[in-house]
Amino acid sequence: SKYELPYNGKGRKPVPTVTAKAGGQTVTLEKDKDYTVKYENNKQPGTATVTITGKGNYTGTIVKTFMIVEK
Repeated sequence: SKYELPYNGKGRKPVPTVTAKAGGQTVTLEKDKDYTVKYENNKQPGTATVTITGKGNYTGTIVKTFMIVEK
């Protein structure tokens, strides 16, 4: 299933929930403290990209896409 948001004439910026395993437990990371988010192609209908990059104690990059659709 694809993640879809309706087109609203503005940029769409869905906030992802980011989790990590730490000490055998799953923890939810905090935006701007534990990771940064960058959006691309998120202003017009079509496929948009969100890039999540770890910072501080967290490393790595995850790239996900979502659809902006005209309803």
